[in-house]
Amino acid sequence: MKIAILTLIAACEATTLASYESFADMEKVAAIDLDVKEMSSLMNSGNFSYAKWIYEFGKNAEVTAGGYEIIQKFSTEIQSKAADLITEDLLLEYLTFTSYYGNNELYADLFVQNALTGEGEFKGLSNSARKQLGVKGVQYQVFLMFVLRELYEAIKFCVRNQGPRTAEWDEGAALYIGSQVNVDGVGFLQYSLPEKRKGSFGINANERAMAALTKGQEHIKNNECSQATGQLYEIRKSMQIALLQGTVEYSFKSDLTYTSSPSDAARAEVWAFAAGVLPFVHDVDKSAASIIRSNVEYSYRNANLSSTTNSEAVASAVYKILPKLCISCEEFGTLSGLNTVCENNQAQLDLSCDALQLNADQTVTNGSSGLSGGAITGIVVCGVAIVVIMIGVAFFMMKAPPANTSPSLKPEENTEEIAEDESTVSQV
Repeated sequence: MKIAILTLIAACEATTLASYESFADMEKVAAIDLDVKEMSSLMNSGNFSYAKWIYEFGKNAEVTAGGYEIIQKFSTEIQSKAADLITEDLLLEYLTFTSYYGNNELYADLFVQNALTGEGEFKGLSNSARKQLGVKGVQYQVFLMFVLRELYEAIKFCVRNQGPRTAEWDEGAALYIGSQVNVDGVGFLQYSLPEKRKGSFGINANERAMAALTKGQEHIKNNECSQATGQLYEIRKSMQIALLQGTVEYSFKSDLTYTSSPSDAARAEVWAFAAGVLPFVHDVDKSAASIIRSNVEYSYRNANLSSTTNSEAVASAVYKILPKLCISCEEFGTLSGLNTVCENNQAQLDLSCDALQLNADQTVTNGSSGLSGGAITGIVVCGVAIVVIMIGVAFFMMKAPPANTSPSLKPEENTEEIAEDESTVSQV
Protein backbone atom coordinates (compact mmCIF):
# COMPACT_ATOMS: atom_id res chain seq x y z
CA MET A 1 0.00 0.00 0.00
CA LYS A 2 1.40 3.32 -1.07
CA ILE A 3 0.14 4.92 2.12
CA ALA A 4 2.93 3.03 3.90
CA ILE A 5 5.51 4.87 1.77
CA LEU A 6 4.02 8.19 2.83
CA THR A 7 4.17 7.04 6.44
CA LEU A 8 7.91 6.37 6.13
CA ILE A 9 8.58 9.62 4.30
CA ALA A 10 7.11 11.69 7.10
CA ALA A 11 7.87 9.34 9.96
CA CYS A 12 9.41 12.03 12.15
CA GLU A 13 6.42 14.37 11.88
CA ALA A 14 3.32 13.91 13.98
CA THR A 15 -0.19 14.85 12.89
CA THR A 16 -3.00 15.98 15.17
CA LEU A 17 -6.46 14.88 14.05
CA ALA A 18 -9.13 16.02 16.50
CA SER A 19 -7.66 14.84 19.85
CA TYR A 20 -5.53 12.08 18.31
CA GLU A 21 -1.80 12.54 17.77
CA SER A 22 -0.05 10.20 15.37
CA PHE A 23 3.66 9.42 15.46
CA ALA A 24 4.01 9.91 11.70
CA ASP A 25 2.58 12.49 9.32
CA MET A 26 -0.90 11.31 8.41
CA GLU A 27 -2.12 14.43 6.62
CA LYS A 28 -2.09 12.85 3.16
CA VAL A 29 -3.72 9.69 4.46
CA ALA A 30 -6.47 11.68 6.16
CA ALA A 31 -6.99 13.77 3.01
CA ILE A 32 -9.01 10.92 1.51
CA ASP A 33 -12.01 12.50 3.21
CA LEU A 34 -11.75 15.35 0.72
CA ASP A 35 -12.81 12.85 -1.93
CA VAL A 36 -15.88 11.99 0.15
CA LYS A 37 -16.62 15.67 0.64
CA GLU A 38 -16.36 16.38 -3.09
CA MET A 39 -18.42 13.33 -4.01
CA SER A 40 -21.13 14.56 -1.66
CA SER A 41 -21.12 18.03 -3.20
CA LEU A 42 -21.21 16.64 -6.74
CA MET A 43 -24.08 14.27 -6.02
CA ASN A 44 -25.90 17.08 -4.31
CA SER A 45 -25.77 19.00 -7.60
CA GLY A 46 -26.67 15.97 -9.70
CA ASN A 47 -23.23 15.19 -11.10
CA PHE A 48 -23.10 11.49 -10.27
CA SER A 49 -20.76 10.69 -13.17
CA TYR A 50 -17.98 12.89 -11.80
CA ALA A 51 -18.60 11.61 -8.26
CA LYS A 52 -18.21 8.08 -9.66
CA TRP A 53 -14.95 9.11 -11.34
CA ILE A 54 -13.54 10.34 -8.02
CA TYR A 55 -14.65 7.13 -6.31
CA GLU A 56 -12.87 5.01 -8.94
CA PHE A 57 -9.72 7.07 -9.60
CA GLY A 58 -9.18 9.36 -6.60
CA LYS A 59 -8.45 13.07 -6.56
CA ASN A 60 -7.26 14.52 -3.26
CA ALA A 61 -5.11 11.95 -1.41
CA GLU A 62 -1.98 12.12 -3.58
CA VAL A 63 0.35 9.28 -2.62
CA THR A 64 2.77 9.52 -5.55
CA ALA A 65 3.35 12.19 -8.17
CA GLY A 66 0.07 12.24 -10.05
CA GLY A 67 -1.15 9.09 -8.30
CA TYR A 68 -3.99 9.06 -5.81
CA GLU A 69 -5.37 6.79 -3.14
CA ILE A 70 -8.66 5.36 -4.34
CA ILE A 71 -11.74 4.80 -2.20
CA GLN A 72 -13.02 2.00 -4.42
CA LYS A 73 -9.85 -0.02 -3.78
CA PHE A 74 -10.63 0.01 -0.07
CA SER A 75 -13.67 -2.15 -0.86
CA THR A 76 -12.43 -4.19 -3.82
CA GLU A 77 -9.03 -5.10 -2.35
CA ILE A 78 -10.15 -5.80 1.20
CA GLN A 79 -10.47 -9.54 0.49
CA SER A 80 -6.80 -10.01 -0.34
CA LYS A 81 -5.69 -7.68 2.42
CA ALA A 82 -7.85 -9.49 4.97
CA ALA A 83 -6.73 -13.02 4.08
CA ASP A 84 -3.70 -13.31 6.35
CA LEU A 85 -5.53 -11.56 9.18
CA ILE A 86 -8.38 -14.04 9.03
CA THR A 87 -5.97 -16.98 9.23
CA GLU A 88 -4.84 -15.53 12.56
CA ASP A 89 -8.45 -15.07 13.76
CA LEU A 90 -8.31 -11.33 13.18
CA LEU A 91 -10.77 -9.18 11.15
CA LEU A 92 -13.44 -11.85 11.40
CA GLU A 93 -15.87 -8.96 10.95
CA TYR A 94 -15.16 -9.22 7.23
CA LEU A 95 -16.55 -12.77 7.19
CA THR A 96 -19.58 -11.56 9.15
CA PHE A 97 -20.33 -8.93 6.50
CA THR A 98 -19.68 -11.04 3.42
CA SER A 99 -21.78 -13.87 4.84
CA TYR A 100 -24.70 -11.56 5.59
CA TYR A 101 -24.58 -10.08 2.10
CA GLY A 102 -24.84 -13.41 0.31
CA ASN A 103 -21.13 -14.28 0.37
CA ASN A 104 -20.52 -11.27 -1.85
CA GLU A 105 -16.97 -10.06 -1.24
CA LEU A 106 -17.74 -6.85 -3.14
CA TYR A 107 -20.86 -6.03 -1.10
CA ALA A 108 -19.74 -2.48 -0.25
CA ASP A 109 -18.62 -1.60 -3.77
CA LEU A 110 -21.88 -2.94 -5.20
CA PHE A 111 -23.91 -0.81 -2.77
CA VAL A 112 -21.99 2.35 -3.68
CA GLN A 113 -21.91 1.67 -7.43
CA ASN A 114 -25.67 1.08 -7.53
CA ALA A 115 -26.18 4.43 -5.82
CA LEU A 116 -23.78 6.23 -8.16
CA THR A 117 -25.27 4.74 -11.34
CA GLY A 118 -28.90 4.44 -10.29
CA GLU A 119 -28.90 0.75 -11.23
CA GLY A 120 -29.56 -2.53 -9.44
CA GLU A 121 -31.40 -2.19 -6.15
CA PHE A 122 -31.42 1.59 -6.48
CA LYS A 123 -32.74 1.84 -10.03
CA GLY A 124 -35.25 4.65 -10.38
CA LEU A 125 -34.59 6.20 -6.97
CA SER A 126 -34.52 9.98 -6.67
CA ASN A 127 -31.20 11.79 -6.79
CA SER A 128 -31.57 12.86 -3.16
CA ALA A 129 -31.96 9.22 -2.09
CA ARG A 130 -29.06 8.05 -4.27
CA LYS A 131 -26.82 10.73 -2.80
CA GLN A 132 -27.50 9.58 0.76
CA LEU A 133 -26.97 5.93 -0.14
CA GLY A 134 -23.78 6.64 -2.09
CA VAL A 135 -22.04 8.84 0.46
CA LYS A 136 -23.08 6.81 3.49
CA GLY A 137 -22.24 3.56 1.73
CA VAL A 138 -18.71 4.90 1.39
CA GLN A 139 -18.53 6.18 4.95
CA TYR A 140 -20.14 3.32 6.85
CA GLN A 141 -19.41 0.24 4.75
CA VAL A 142 -16.23 0.89 2.77
CA PHE A 143 -14.36 2.85 5.44
CA LEU A 144 -15.73 0.89 8.40
CA MET A 145 -14.13 -2.35 7.25
CA PHE A 146 -10.89 -0.75 6.10
CA VAL A 147 -10.40 1.09 9.38
CA LEU A 148 -10.79 -2.20 11.24
CA ARG A 149 -8.35 -3.81 8.81
CA GLU A 150 -5.65 -1.20 9.52
CA LEU A 151 -6.08 -1.55 13.29
CA TYR A 152 -5.92 -5.33 13.09
CA GLU A 153 -2.76 -5.02 10.97
CA ALA A 154 -1.06 -3.30 13.89
CA ILE A 155 -2.22 -6.06 16.22
CA LYS A 156 -1.03 -8.74 13.77
CA PHE A 157 2.51 -7.39 13.88
CA CYS A 158 2.25 -7.15 17.66
CA VAL A 159 1.19 -10.80 17.93
CA ARG A 160 4.04 -11.83 15.63
CA ASN A 161 6.43 -9.84 17.79
CA GLN A 162 7.34 -7.73 14.76
CA GLY A 163 6.37 -4.45 16.34
CA PRO A 164 5.91 -1.88 17.48
CA ARG A 165 4.10 -0.94 14.27
CA THR A 166 2.25 2.22 15.16
CA ALA A 167 2.02 3.27 11.48
CA GLU A 168 -0.87 0.90 10.78
CA TRP A 169 -2.71 2.00 13.92
CA ASP A 170 -2.17 5.66 12.96
CA GLU A 171 -3.52 4.95 9.48
CA GLY A 172 -6.64 3.39 10.96
CA ALA A 173 -7.12 6.48 13.11
CA ALA A 174 -6.59 8.81 10.14
CA LEU A 175 -9.16 6.90 8.07
CA TYR A 176 -11.65 7.04 10.94
CA ILE A 177 -11.21 10.77 11.62
CA GLY A 178 -10.12 12.40 8.35
CA SER A 179 -8.57 15.80 7.72
CA GLN A 180 -11.68 17.97 7.76
CA VAL A 181 -12.38 17.40 11.45
CA ASN A 182 -9.69 20.00 12.10
CA VAL A 183 -11.62 22.41 9.85
CA ASP A 184 -15.28 22.03 10.80
CA GLY A 185 -15.18 19.79 13.88
CA VAL A 186 -17.29 17.09 12.21
CA GLY A 187 -15.61 15.89 9.05
CA PHE A 188 -16.73 13.45 6.36
CA LEU A 189 -15.66 10.02 7.61
CA GLN A 190 -16.97 7.84 10.44
CA TYR A 191 -16.04 10.43 13.05
CA SER A 192 -18.86 12.59 11.72
CA LEU A 193 -21.71 10.24 12.65
CA PRO A 194 -21.37 10.26 16.47
CA GLU A 195 -20.95 14.04 16.30
CA LYS A 196 -24.32 14.35 14.56
CA ARG A 197 -26.14 11.87 16.78
CA LYS A 198 -24.99 13.31 20.11
CA GLY A 199 -27.59 16.08 19.97
CA SER A 200 -30.41 13.57 19.54
CA PHE A 201 -29.27 10.93 22.03
CA GLY A 202 -27.26 12.93 24.56
CA ILE A 203 -24.34 10.54 24.00
CA ASN A 204 -21.21 11.11 21.94
CA ALA A 205 -19.71 7.75 20.97
CA ASN A 206 -16.63 9.57 19.70
CA GLU A 207 -15.49 10.13 23.25
CA ARG A 208 -15.15 6.36 23.59
CA ALA A 209 -13.61 5.95 20.13
CA MET A 210 -11.02 8.70 20.50
CA ALA A 211 -9.96 7.53 23.96
CA ALA A 212 -9.62 3.98 22.64
CA LEU A 213 -7.57 5.10 19.62
CA THR A 214 -5.12 6.90 21.89
CA LYS A 215 -4.91 4.09 24.44
CA GLY A 216 -4.58 1.51 21.69
CA GLN A 217 -1.71 3.42 20.11
CA GLU A 218 0.11 3.36 23.44
CA HIS A 219 -0.47 -0.38 23.82
CA ILE A 220 0.84 -1.01 20.30
CA LYS A 221 3.96 1.00 21.18
CA ASN A 222 4.55 -1.24 24.15
CA ASN A 223 3.71 -4.51 22.34
CA GLU A 224 0.71 -5.03 24.61
CA CYS A 225 -1.37 -6.97 22.14
CA SER A 226 -4.26 -8.03 24.39
CA GLN A 227 -4.79 -4.51 25.65
CA ALA A 228 -4.63 -3.09 22.11
CA THR A 229 -7.24 -5.64 20.99
CA GLY A 230 -9.48 -4.56 23.83
CA GLN A 231 -9.25 -0.95 22.64
CA LEU A 232 -10.05 -2.04 19.06
CA TYR A 233 -13.24 -3.62 20.40
CA GLU A 234 -14.09 -0.30 22.03
CA ILE A 235 -13.63 1.50 18.69
CA ARG A 236 -15.81 -1.07 16.93
CA LYS A 237 -18.40 -0.65 19.68
CA SER A 238 -18.46 3.10 19.08
CA MET A 239 -19.08 2.49 15.38
CA GLN A 240 -21.95 0.15 16.22
CA ILE A 241 -23.51 2.61 18.67
CA ALA A 242 -23.49 5.48 16.18
CA LEU A 243 -24.91 3.39 13.32
CA LEU A 244 -27.64 1.94 15.53
CA GLN A 245 -28.49 5.44 16.76
CA GLY A 246 -28.77 6.58 13.14
CA THR A 247 -31.02 3.62 12.38
CA VAL A 248 -33.34 4.39 15.28
CA GLU A 249 -33.48 8.14 14.66
CA TYR A 250 -34.10 7.94 10.92
CA SER A 251 -36.66 5.14 11.28
CA PHE A 252 -38.47 7.64 13.52
CA LYS A 253 -38.17 10.31 10.80
CA SER A 254 -39.51 7.82 8.23
CA ASP A 255 -42.45 6.64 10.34
CA LEU A 256 -45.85 7.98 9.19
CA THR A 257 -47.01 7.81 12.79
CA TYR A 258 -44.64 10.65 13.65
CA THR A 259 -43.90 12.26 10.26
CA SER A 260 -46.66 13.20 7.85
CA SER A 261 -44.53 12.92 4.72
CA PRO A 262 -41.13 11.22 5.09
CA SER A 263 -38.61 12.43 2.51
CA ASP A 264 -36.81 10.17 0.06
CA ALA A 265 -33.55 11.26 1.66
CA ALA A 266 -34.65 10.23 5.17
CA ARG A 267 -35.82 6.80 3.97
CA ALA A 268 -32.54 6.30 2.14
CA GLU A 269 -30.52 7.43 5.14
CA VAL A 270 -32.07 4.94 7.54
CA TRP A 271 -31.29 2.10 5.12
CA ALA A 272 -27.72 3.35 4.65
CA PHE A 273 -27.17 3.42 8.42
CA ALA A 274 -28.77 0.02 8.93
CA ALA A 275 -26.83 -1.58 6.06
CA GLY A 276 -23.58 -0.70 7.85
CA VAL A 277 -24.55 -2.43 11.10
CA LEU A 278 -27.05 -5.18 10.25
CA PRO A 279 -24.35 -7.85 9.80
CA PHE A 280 -23.30 -7.26 13.42
CA VAL A 281 -26.94 -7.48 14.52
CA HIS A 282 -27.59 -10.64 12.50
CA ASP A 283 -24.52 -12.25 14.03
CA VAL A 284 -26.04 -12.05 17.52
CA ASP A 285 -29.80 -12.10 16.79
CA LYS A 286 -31.18 -13.10 13.39
CA SER A 287 -34.76 -12.28 14.36
CA ALA A 288 -33.91 -8.73 15.42
CA ALA A 289 -31.96 -8.19 12.20
CA SER A 290 -34.95 -9.37 10.17
CA ILE A 291 -37.30 -6.99 11.99
CA ILE A 292 -35.01 -4.01 11.44
CA ARG A 293 -34.38 -4.78 7.78
CA SER A 294 -38.04 -5.36 6.94
CA ASN A 295 -38.86 -1.93 8.33
CA VAL A 296 -36.06 0.16 6.84
CA GLU A 297 -34.79 -1.42 3.61
CA TYR A 298 -35.19 1.03 0.73
CA SER A 299 -34.96 0.13 -2.94
CA TYR A 300 -36.83 0.33 -6.24
CA ARG A 301 -39.35 -2.15 -4.79
CA ASN A 302 -40.83 0.28 -2.28
CA ALA A 303 -39.60 3.73 -3.33
CA ASN A 304 -42.97 4.66 -4.84
CA LEU A 305 -44.96 3.30 -1.91
CA SER A 306 -45.82 5.07 1.30
CA SER A 307 -43.40 4.38 4.13
CA THR A 308 -44.33 1.36 6.23
CA THR A 309 -41.57 1.90 8.77
CA ASN A 310 -42.55 1.08 12.34
CA SER A 311 -39.97 2.94 14.37
CA GLU A 312 -41.17 1.45 17.66
CA ALA A 313 -40.51 -2.05 16.29
CA VAL A 314 -37.08 -0.96 15.07
CA ALA A 315 -36.22 0.59 18.42
CA SER A 316 -37.44 -2.48 20.29
CA ALA A 317 -35.26 -4.76 18.11
CA VAL A 318 -32.25 -2.49 18.58
CA TYR A 319 -32.70 -2.32 22.35
CA LYS A 320 -32.99 -6.11 22.43
CA ILE A 321 -29.59 -6.66 20.84
CA LEU A 322 -27.65 -3.90 22.62
CA PRO A 323 -26.55 -6.11 25.54
CA LYS A 324 -25.53 -8.84 23.07
CA LEU A 325 -23.09 -6.32 21.60
CA CYS A 326 -21.86 -5.31 25.08
CA ILE A 327 -23.69 -1.96 24.86
CA SER A 328 -25.67 -0.65 27.82
CA CYS A 329 -28.70 1.61 27.56
CA GLU A 330 -26.69 4.38 29.21
CA GLU A 331 -24.00 4.07 26.53
CA PHE A 332 -26.64 4.22 23.78
CA GLY A 333 -28.67 7.17 25.01
CA THR A 334 -32.33 8.05 24.50
CA LEU A 335 -34.19 9.52 21.52
CA SER A 336 -36.95 11.90 22.53
CA GLY A 337 -40.39 11.10 21.07
CA LEU A 338 -40.18 7.32 21.04
CA ASN A 339 -42.43 5.36 23.37
CA THR A 340 -40.20 2.28 23.49
CA VAL A 341 -37.89 2.33 26.48
CA CYS A 342 -34.47 0.72 26.69
CA GLU A 343 -33.98 -1.51 29.72
CA ASN A 344 -30.69 -3.20 30.51
CA ASN A 345 -30.50 -6.98 30.51
CA GLN A 346 -27.64 -7.01 32.95
CA ALA A 347 -27.02 -10.74 32.80
CA GLN A 348 -26.73 -10.69 29.01
CA LEU A 349 -24.65 -7.53 29.13
CA ASP A 350 -22.18 -9.08 31.57
CA LEU A 351 -22.00 -12.26 29.50
CA SER A 352 -21.25 -10.41 26.24
CA CYS A 353 -18.72 -8.05 27.78
CA ASP A 354 -16.95 -10.94 29.50
CA ALA A 355 -16.75 -12.77 26.17
CA LEU A 356 -15.17 -9.75 24.50
CA GLN A 357 -12.66 -9.43 27.31
CA LEU A 358 -11.82 -13.13 27.01
CA ASN A 359 -11.23 -12.74 23.26
CA ALA A 360 -8.93 -9.81 23.91
CA ASP A 361 -7.06 -11.68 26.65
CA GLN A 362 -6.40 -14.57 24.28
CA THR A 363 -4.43 -12.25 22.01
CA VAL A 364 -0.74 -12.88 22.69
CA THR A 365 0.99 -10.23 24.76
CA ASN A 366 4.66 -9.85 23.93
CA GLY A 367 5.69 -7.33 26.53
CA SER A 368 8.03 -4.38 26.29
CA SER A 369 11.46 -4.73 24.71
CA GLY A 370 13.16 -2.33 27.11
CA LEU A 371 13.16 0.81 25.03
CA SER A 372 9.84 2.57 24.84
CA GLY A 373 7.80 2.11 21.69
CA GLY A 374 8.19 5.78 20.92
CA ALA A 375 11.96 5.59 21.22
CA ILE A 376 12.12 2.51 19.01
CA THR A 377 9.87 4.14 16.45
CA GLY A 378 11.94 7.31 16.40
CA ILE A 379 15.33 5.57 16.27
CA VAL A 380 14.48 2.91 13.72
CA VAL A 381 12.10 4.75 11.44
CA CYS A 382 13.74 8.16 11.42
CA GLY A 383 17.22 6.65 11.25
CA VAL A 384 16.68 4.50 8.18
CA ALA A 385 13.63 6.04 6.50
CA ILE A 386 15.57 7.86 3.80
CA VAL A 387 17.43 4.72 2.70
CA VAL A 388 14.28 2.60 2.74
CA ILE A 389 12.32 5.22 0.85
CA MET A 390 14.93 5.66 -1.85
CA ILE A 391 15.17 1.91 -2.46
CA GLY A 392 11.43 1.27 -2.18
CA VAL A 393 10.28 4.17 -4.32
CA ALA A 394 12.90 3.44 -6.99
CA PHE A 395 11.82 -0.18 -7.17
CA PHE A 396 8.14 0.76 -7.24
CA MET A 397 8.61 3.33 -9.98
CA MET A 398 10.45 0.78 -12.14
CA LYS A 399 8.19 -2.20 -11.53
CA ALA A 400 4.71 -1.10 -10.59
CA PRO A 401 2.15 -0.07 -13.21
CA PRO A 402 0.59 3.36 -12.64
CA ALA A 403 -2.72 1.73 -11.76
CA ASN A 404 -3.99 4.63 -9.70
CA THR A 405 -2.74 7.47 -11.85
CA SER A 406 -5.79 9.55 -12.57
CA PRO A 407 -6.66 9.63 -16.28
CA SER A 408 -6.69 12.98 -17.99
CA LEU A 409 -10.25 12.54 -19.21
CA LYS A 410 -12.94 12.94 -16.60
CA PRO A 411 -16.55 14.13 -16.54
CA GLU A 412 -17.16 17.84 -16.22
CA GLU A 413 -18.33 19.25 -12.95
CA ASN A 414 -22.00 20.23 -12.83
CA THR A 415 -22.88 23.00 -10.45
CA GLU A 416 -26.63 22.93 -11.03
CA GLU A 417 -28.43 22.13 -7.80
CA ILE A 418 -31.09 19.44 -7.51
CA ALA A 419 -34.26 21.09 -6.35
CA GLU A 420 -35.60 17.95 -4.67
CA ASP A 421 -32.48 17.30 -2.58
CA GLU A 422 -32.95 18.93 0.80
CA SER A 423 -29.54 17.85 2.08
CA THR A 424 -26.34 19.84 1.75
CA VAL A 425 -22.68 18.90 1.95
CA SER A 426 -22.57 19.69 5.63
CA GLN A 427 -25.46 17.31 6.28
CA VAL A 428 -23.82 14.15 4.98
